[in-house]
Amino acid sequence: MNDRIEVLILSNILHNETFSRKVLPFISSSYFNEPSERLVYQKISDFILKYGTLPTKEAICISITNDEKLTDTLEKQSKDVVTLLSDGEVDFSWLVDQTETWCKDRAIYLALMDSIKIADDKKGKLSRGSIPKLLTDALSVSFDPNVGHNYLDDTDFRFDFYHTVEEKLPFDLECMNEITKGGVPRKTLNVLLAGCVHPNTKVRVRFRKRSSK
Repeated sequence: MNDRIEVLILSNILHNETFSRKVLPFISSSYFNEPSERLVYQKISDFILKYGTLPTKEAICISITNDEKLTDTLEKQSKDVVTLLSDGEVDFSWLVDQTETWCKDRAIYLALMDSIKIADDKKGKLSRGSIPKLLTDALSVSFDPNVGHNYLDDTDFRFDFYHTVEEKLPFDLECMNEITKGGVPRKTLNVLLAGCVHPNTKVRVRFRKRSSK
C-alpha cells in the first residue's frame, strides 16, 4: 500500500469520474515532483480530454509503451506507478480538500523556486517583474467555482439579496443620505468621487428661475 497523496490523487482520477472532473481543471502536471507520476497524470489527462471517459490501466500502459521519446527507465517507473493505482473507496469531500491543499502547496513552492531562479539570474535574461504575478497566481489556486452568479440558476438568491433590508450608516450631509438612500451599509468599502475645477478656470453658472406650486 502506498500512502503518498500523489498516488491517491492519481488513483481517484483514474477510477472516480466525479472526482476527476472536479479536480482536472485545477491540477497541473508540474505539481507532480516525480517524473513518472507526472507522466502518468499527463497520459490520464490526455485520454480523458480526447475521449471524454476514464481510461483503463491497460490503456495507460499501452500509451506509455508507444511513447518513443521515453527512456527505458522512465517507462518502467511509470508503469510501476500505474500498478499502484487502486480503486479503493475514500471519503470524497476529504479527498477534494486534501487535493486542493496539495495543489496550493505545490503551486506556491514552484512559484518560490521560479522566483529564486529569476532573482539569481545574473545575466538578466529573466524578468524580475514577473515575480509578483507568479506568486499571485500561486496564491489564487482554489477549487471554489463560485465566482459571480448564474443569472437563471441563482434567481432565488438574487431575489433575496435585492429585498434584504440592510442596516446603514448615515452621512452628516443630508444630500448624501438622499443620494445613497439612507447612507452606506456596514462592512462595505465606499469611494466618493466628484469633479474638480482648476482655480484659474472661469466657470459660468446660469440660474433659471422656476416657480413651484
